[in-house]
Amino acid sequence: MNVARWIGIGVVVATVPATARAAPDAPPRADLKLTLRVAAGAAYLHESWSPGDGNPGSSQSGWAPALEVAVGRTLSGPLAIGGVWQIASVFSLTESFAGTDYHLTHAVKLWNLVGVYAEDRRLPRIPVRAGIALGLVASSFLDTAQGQTDTTYALAASPYLGYERLAWRRWSLGVLARCTLYRSVFGETPASATTTGVMPSLMLTVARVRGP
Repeated sequence: MNVARWIGIGVVVATVPATARAAPDAPPRADLKLTLRVAAGAAYLHESWSPGDGNPGSSQSGWAPALEVAVGRTLSGPLAIGGVWQIASVFSLTESFAGTDYHLTHAVKLWNLVGVYAEDRRLPRIPVRAGIALGLVASSFLDTAQGQTDTTYALAASPYLGYERLAWRRWSLGVLARCTLYRSVFGETPASATTTGVMPSLMLTVARVRGP
């Protein structure tokens, strides 16, 4: 009988349960993943301007193509954080003043948001992700006839819901519904004026996840 062989087998058998018990106590490895998401679709901009001196204000509105690029880090668990850039351009702009609508044929509204976002990737019992982006909006009115540009800067909050489905390996396709609300902080003329805006949007998304 090979005594050394049976002693070796006994040592292995005695070690396995101890290893199994110790495994749950080991600190979990962080599930960090880099996510790139690109979204494109349509948005509707409604922006109101008030001079702040009691006189009537005006509003501008119109449909716009919208584009969004987000780069973030998926943390362990359902939380993800990152940075986001949104852009929209209203080429067919309507201005309302004193109850009358004017179609501005030589004007473009350029709208940008740069900010950060946080989201929950898996809501309980609902296969969607929910999040919010906070950032700074630059809303620019470009008069193409006169070659002049007026820009207002505003603080923005942009809650959203999204749904994605794995299409191929690490690529996902989905849809994103977002509503951005903002209020001016500087860049107004006169200084007492206030600009508030809302821009709902619906976009298709393509996402790429890299990581362990």
